[in-house]
Amino acid sequence: MPDPPRVGVAAVGVEVSDVDWTPRNGATVIITGLRDGMSLVVDTAVGEGAGRYVAPSFRFAVAGDWVLRARIETLERRWVEVERAVKVEAGPS
Repeated sequence: MPDPPRVGVAAVGVEVSDVDWTPRNGATVIITGLRDGMSLVVDTAVGEGAGRYVAPSFRFAVAGDWVLRARIETLERRWVEVERAVKVEAGPS
C-alpha cells in the first residue's frame, strides 16, 4: 500500500503467521475497508507465498479516516479479525 494511501486503486497486503511467527499459507483473507462505520470496499486477498496475501486492486473511493479490517480463516477453520486505522489522502496514488 502506498504510504500514505491516496484515493484510487492500491495494493493492500497482509502477512499471516502462527503465534511463533511461522508464515501461514492456504488461508482465506478478506479485507474490508470501512469509513464512518460503513463498509465501502470488500476484497479477497490472493496468497503470494511465505504467509503474504495481497488484494491488488483495493479501491479507496474517498479521502479521510478509514479502518481496514482483515478476516483471516485458516484451513483448520480457525479465524481472527484484525483492524488497522489509515488516513487516505486526496489525489491519485
